[in-house]
Amino acid sequence: YVSDITTKKDRVQGMGILSAATVMGYILGPILGSIFSGIKSWRVIFFLLAGASLFNTIFTFLFLKEDRSKTKKKFREEVKEDLLTSPWKDRIALLILISFVVNFGFALIYGTIPFFTTLKFNFNNAQLGYVIAILAIVGALTQVFVASHLYKQLGDRRMIVLSSLLLGVALIT
Repeated sequence: YVSDITTKKDRVQGMGILSAATVMGYILGPILGSIFSGIKSWRVIFFLLAGASLFNTIFTFLFLKEDRSKTKKKFREEVKEDLLTSPWKDRIALLILISFVVNFGFALIYGTIPFFTTLKFNFNNAQLGYVIAILAIVGALTQVFVASHLYKQLGDRRMIVLSSLLLGVALIT
């Protein structure tokens, strides 16, 4: 959606805002989970989340309209053509596989942190929520200050290579 409503020049900024909103979810989610962890019934949390999901769904349908203009259709056709004539077209499957592995790695991190902190430090749910929130805050600050500065210095290609290498090292260690 962000790529549809932004120009090519503003796309990086638009994607950055979307990424920042996602990171805010990683920050606020564990904090709110920590606050609500004292509630005895899981049903209360379930209904709170169901209400938030319903609100988001209604908001999306009411306020986020799809742009079906001829300009956007032309843009989509250009992107499709660029993709098919790109020197990367033979490597698209590899890029998709790498993306899957990276996302799977992050899922494993958030799946193993509870076990690690519980076994190693005997953390309860509230403490665990704060640990995950702190990790998300550090990630957000790194994105905003370090990554944006490096992007200006290195450009697209070098930034992709550097961030891929750093991510690989981080996931391995």
